[in-house]
Amino acid sequence: MAIFDKFQQIAETRRAIAESGVRSINVVMEQVISPTEAIINGRRTILAGTNRVKTYEEVKSNRITVTGTDSLKMLLDRFPENEDIFWIGERWLKNCWHGFYGNLSLPAAETINEIRNYCLQKNLVLNISN
Repeated sequence: MAIFDKFQQIAETRRAIAESGVRSINVVMEQVISPTEAIINGRRTILAGTNRVKTYEEVKSNRITVTGTDSLKMLLDRFPENEDIFWIGERWLKNCWHGFYGNLSLPAAETINEIRNYCLQKNLVLNISN
């Protein structure tokens, strides 16, 4: 195995994206709806990977809300395979937001297991931190 062989798959993926005409950088957002959504090419789009910790106010003001596991599964269906999904609980929130996290918490263990199994079926990477 040559030293750069491990990067071959990444290079092939990048080449395929470039050939498809999809622009993965320099994307123009026609309208920013919220910290996690924008209109891109006329379509409402979830902004993945903002690479920062959101404030409590940003989380609470997010327009994307789900009630129940069926709604959550419908939202998860919108993510591409191998996407990392982060689900964080009270202990993490206490450390991040210095003790104030409102009424945010992880659901019951039964629900967590149901969603974990669903993510496995959909090839999504569910990261749970409490």
